[in-house]
Amino acid sequence: MLKFSSRFLTLLLVLLSIGAFDLHSLVDQAISSHDRVSSWPVAHAAPLYPNGQGAELQARAKKPRVGIVVKNGSGFKSGRTAINSLSTSESSSTTSAFESPDGRVGMKVQLKRLEPDSASNPLMLYQRHLNRATSKLATILGQTGPSPEEQCRALERRKVAILERRGMVSALDGESLLSARDPQRHTNPRQGYTNHAESGGEMQRRFFENIMDDLFGKTGTEGGVHAKSTVKQVADEGYPEIDLTASGSDNLTVSGAPTAVQSLGLDIESNDIGYVATIEIGSQNQTFRMLIDSGSADTWVPSTACRACGSSHQKLGASNSDTFTALSTPFSIQYGTGDASGSLARDNLEIANLELANYTFAVTTQESSDFSDDTVPFDGLMGLARSELSNAGQPTPIDALYKQGKVQAPVMGYHLGRIADGYNDGEVTFGGVDPAKYTGNITEIDNVSTKGFWEAAMDKITVGGKDLGLDGRTAILDTGTTLIVAPEQDADAVHAQIPGSKSDGQGGYTIPCTTTKQVALTFGGVDFPIDTRDMLFLPVDADNLLGDCVSAISAGNVGQRNEWLVGATFLKNAYFATNTKANKIGLARLNTTDTSIAPSAAKGKLASA
Repeated sequence: MLKFSSRFLTLLLVLLSIGAFDLHSLVDQAISSHDRVSSWPVAHAAPLYPNGQGAELQARAKKPRVGIVVKNGSGFKSGRTAINSLSTSESSSTTSAFESPDGRVGMKVQLKRLEPDSASNPLMLYQRHLNRATSKLATILGQTGPSPEEQCRALERRKVAILERRGMVSALDGESLLSARDPQRHTNPRQGYTNHAESGGEMQRRFFENIMDDLFGKTGTEGGVHAKSTVKQVADEGYPEIDLTASGSDNLTVSGAPTAVQSLGLDIESNDIGYVATIEIGSQNQTFRMLIDSGSADTWVPSTACRACGSSHQKLGASNSDTFTALSTPFSIQYGTGDASGSLARDNLEIANLELANYTFAVTTQESSDFSDDTVPFDGLMGLARSELSNAGQPTPIDALYKQGKVQAPVMGYHLGRIADGYNDGEVTFGGVDPAKYTGNITEIDNVSTKGFWEAAMDKITVGGKDLGLDGRTAILDTGTTLIVAPEQDADAVHAQIPGSKSDGQGGYTIPCTTTKQVALTFGGVDFPIDTRDMLFLPVDADNLLGDCVSAISAGNVGQRNEWLVGATFLKNAYFATNTKANKIGLARLNTTDTSIAPSAAKGKLASA
């Protein structure tokens, strides 16, 4: 009997290690299946890609930076409903809007890192992101955002503040230097990718961690070993050096093969600034890199007729797609720091091996440099908010896939990767969720937005475990925003609990790069702490990673007291899901086990520049 038990345990360990099944998920499902009947799908396990194809990067002429796209202008039309938009379901609260009993198999992903490049001043980069986020927040609140001139002025004030800090000008001289200049940043093109193969010891450590996690349960950032280790890492080492390297480059850190079907890998721009997925469009199956934005609802790519859309970007038209149909309906959209215009068109899309036939979207003939510059690493944008937010009045890709019967539910699942983890298993799933990426059940929250965003009520906000007493706050969850933007009094309250924090009087804050204070947002009764690494946007002094860092939580100046704009700073710390039909938001604690794999066939390769 003892011999049999030993052999059985050995077989169990082997099956778990190769991903034949997920014991933790099976246990969760067995327990939960008695309490609820699920009508929402889990995306099935992804097949193993031959020769590591799933982690290969398609060669492109240029790999430039991602700008954070922000919604502005006339995007909110009262009473307007998108064509074929989905009505809200009145489903029972006992039915999960996201999960079903299906399982999945974990995989590992190729690890890539960015080459160093000349970095811009961190406070100037921060101000650009703050400008964009403030513009988006103003639009969400239905208020007038800062004009381009005001944004330019904010950049100039920031520049003068930097010079004063360095003692290069006096406060009096600094005021005279303020002038409206073009704040547009044109960074250097990417230099390529470098592989960082794991050592044998590191691979063995991950191997046995996966086994132990499946046998005895997984720990998440919210309270287990991972939370303690990353807080200690920040306290000991300060700002992660790998993030500093990434921040000075326009490269993308490539994701690996997804762990579920109907999924796309999410490449990471710079130091977790934006997230990009690749789809195919047209009869020639051209690949287009799309910025994934849950904060807008229009999808567009450049037209072959565009002469101002950059030389490095893919373009679409009748000349390169036999299935392309041009429409006469004009299209335009204004974002916080950019705009695009053109007309609507129809063509066939393939998204995560799902065929979306005769889909109506926009092709642009005019783009601002925020999109057209050759140092922008995406070709177009995919908006995945609710369809009623669409300027074009068209359904989003996930709603269209659902209407065509290609997915079981209009559900999106997002896992945003993090450079500092040393691997990228970022992923976006269409029509389901991927339980390989989270542990436990998904917490379902009502969407309280009346404008088409994904907005959830926050139960509380804590710093170091202390409740700040900020009641009645809501959070707009947006994958297209880098920072967190809070009302000024809320941002002040958060930073007041972080020793060594300072306000710069312009909406920004600095905190010690070695801070151990953890901020947590609570939704649906569940706490979701923010990894202390994600609180550090950039070091003030790149030569002192143990000094002061720019905080990733900033103050918005558009006035509403209860709404927060919550971007990747938080979303990297939770599995994020949306369900258009049920009008629900889902959040789950992350599975902190590395679900990526570095295929042996890809080791030692450099992606084409």
